[in-house]
Amino acid sequence: WTRQFTERFIAGVNTTVSNYKIDGLTSSSDDDNYNLATFLSCQLTETWSISGDIGFRRLETERKFNTGNVLKDTNSGSSFSISSAYAQEKDDIDVKYYKELSPSSSGNVNEQEGISLNWSRELTELITANLRASYKETRTASSQLDDEKRENINLSPSLTWKLDSNLGLNIGYVFKQQKRDEMRDVESNSVMVSVTYDWDGYRISR
Repeated sequence: WTRQFTERFIAGVNTTVSNYKIDGLTSSSDDDNYNLATFLSCQLTETWSISGDIGFRRLETERKFNTGNVLKDTNSGSSFSISSAYAQEKDDIDVKYYKELSPSSSGNVNEQEGISLNWSRELTELITANLRASYKETRTASSQLDDEKRENINLSPSLTWKLDSNLGLNIGYVFKQQKRDEMRDVESNSVMVSVTYDWDGYRISR
């Protein structure tokens, strides 16, 4: 449900029910997630807006093992996100802080909490500077499983050069780091160069 109270203020309530299932070699999992949240969006000025939501979530987990054992668990908590966007002639900035549930490839449901920043600035009519940065903590939502924490850091600055109306060049650097309990940190560094061609709405990137 959504209602626009004024020209600049919108608020509402939403509810979601989701189910995650996975069958593995030694076990299978069945997770039901219920979430009830209220949200709002406010255009504070012509260039600055803020939006967010806060809610209550409940996770019911059932894990069956090939040995016949069955583990059931119920976990409750909060979910929220808040973001702020600023846009003017040359700058665009978007900041977000969030806490949410997300399924993993191993069949578990994880609780993720993090912050992200996206920034771009038009240096000239042809060149734009961009920066993406994020930090995220991930834990297993079920209390039946090991509460292992993972930390992920991503940093990606780049430059976009508009060569002509249809042709663009993008040069960027990507840094990634993951920290896990009782394990060595993992880092990666990469440089990317791509050319984008827009041909009457059809975009080709290489």
